[in-house]
Amino acid sequence: MKVEKLERIRYGYKVTIDGQVFALDEETIVVFKLRKDTEMDDKTWKKVLEADKINIQKRKAIVHLKKPQTVYEFKSYLRNLGVSESNIESWTSTYKKLGYLDDFEYGKLLVEGYQSKYGSKKIESLLKNKGIHPDVIERLLPKNDDVLKKLVQKSCKSIQKPTYIQAKNTIIRQWLGKGFIYEDIEKYVNAYLDPNRFNEADTIQKEFKKLKIKYERTYQGYQLKQKIIQALRQKGFNGQKIEQLYREMENDYVQDFE
Repeated sequence: MKVEKLERIRYGYKVTIDGQVFALDEETIVVFKLRKDTEMDDKTWKKVLEADKINIQKRKAIVHLKKPQTVYEFKSYLRNLGVSESNIESWTSTYKKLGYLDDFEYGKLLVEGYQSKYGSKKIESLLKNKGIHPDVIERLLPKNDDVLKKLVQKSCKSIQKPTYIQAKNTIIRQWLGKGFIYEDIEKYVNAYLDPNRFNEADTIQKEFKKLKIKYERTYQGYQLKQKIIQALRQKGFNGQKIEQLYREMENDYVQDFE
């Protein structure tokens, strides 16, 4: 076999051998000292192709390292390239020593980016999905209690719900979904959500009228009363306020209950 022609291309050379054209990585050309008119047997050519496959994989791996990633993500990328397990371990070890792969530093950047809007549970889940070791995660998890305090305060000021209970439950669900701890959320909701903001009496009256129209076709008397009370409770209204308002309103709306 004889090299008839070499033409420079991106990342290597286009090599013509016995009328066939191959794209070889530059590292392959250098290691095997391929030049125009270089001759080789089939065994040597096979070694060239095997080495070239590895050189291409390594070049792609180096390029991929420009993107911040964890060791787990880097290994997954190499496996998708078809890199052998021995080379995966070898290259990973090398790049960790050179500082290109550092799970702690990567995790720290991720935490810094998310700790202003996510709780420790959510951040822990994100770190786990990146394949970061539990011991590293434990060192990274933020103690962002002040962040939660500010977020809940803001929610308590802006929440628009007809009742205190509905507002409280909505805020708790909101920040539970962001990975914060239930007890911590409730603590700040209790501290900053003002019950006096909610005109439950007026809202209950409106709901009462709607429910009476809805259920009086099917229920009467005591059954109607219980059905309406149950529906009001399910909507998050305070039980004592329901009974109080019901007594005040029953002469006007439900004279047939008693």
